[in-house]
Amino acid sequence: MSRAETPVKKNRSHKSLKRIGKQSLALPAALKLFPFAQAHLGVLGALYGALRPLDGILHHRLGMEGTLRVDGQDLYGFWGDRVYRAIAKAEGPVVNLASMAYAKMVLPHMSGRDPIVTCRFLLQRPDCSTRVTVATVRAARGPMVRYIIKNRINMVEGLTGFDLEG
Repeated sequence: MSRAETPVKKNRSHKSLKRIGKQSLALPAALKLFPFAQAHLGVLGALYGALRPLDGILHHRLGMEGTLRVDGQDLYGFWGDRVYRAIAKAEGPVVNLASMAYAKMVLPHMSGRDPIVTCRFLLQRPDCSTRVTVATVRAARGPMVRYIIKNRINMVEGLTGFDLEG
């Protein structure tokens, strides 16, 4: 079939496109949280170092525990104290939600004067004892960040209201 013979499809959804266009003009409530997140949230990455939520990155699967060497150094040696210096610029305490592998990018460079709060996510057993599980920690990080941003928490005392189960 030649280009001239290609059938033209009628756009039957023009009304729905107009409706979608009008809805997209309204700013969703979640977008109003971006300025707070951009100013207060730092994300650690093995390839990019310290990032902000709106920083552009390429998809990758590089982790801190990998075998990549840069100029003969592992990634901790490569980054040195650069990630710490980026985080140390923050006003107030740093809330550490990072895994141990990523926290090692920052913690060795901190002094006793640097305010830091490291969160431990505990699973309460039926016998009322508690323990840390990898699954609990992984499941809690995102909701904790969401809680901090949604409630615009900038004081350590505000963290105590977080409950993973709501």
